[in-house]
Amino acid sequence: MFFPDGGGVSGRAEITALYENFVKPRDQGGLCGLRLKVVDRFLEGRSAIVKVRVTADFLAEPYISTDGYVFRGGRISGEVSTLDSTKLKFK
Repeated sequence: MFFPDGGGVSGRAEITALYENFVKPRDQGGLCGLRLKVVDRFLEGRSAIVKVRVTADFLAEPYISTDGYVFRGGRISGEVSTLDSTKLKFK
């Protein structure tokens, strides 16, 4: 998985840790409560590009993120995400 700043994570343990931290409650530094609504998507073979509108009760305004996914064997085998939590505007 690659991120906008050029960083990334790989492997089951690193990706699991990333998501476990991501879904923590806000008071624990997480972003639990985000709602994503697909506003556009493009599917081609084993790849998908999905644009989502991100909202939450604790956000001052919606955020738009676009992610690219590669599927292999019915599972995500690669992802590029434009989600940058430092750009979220909180109430």
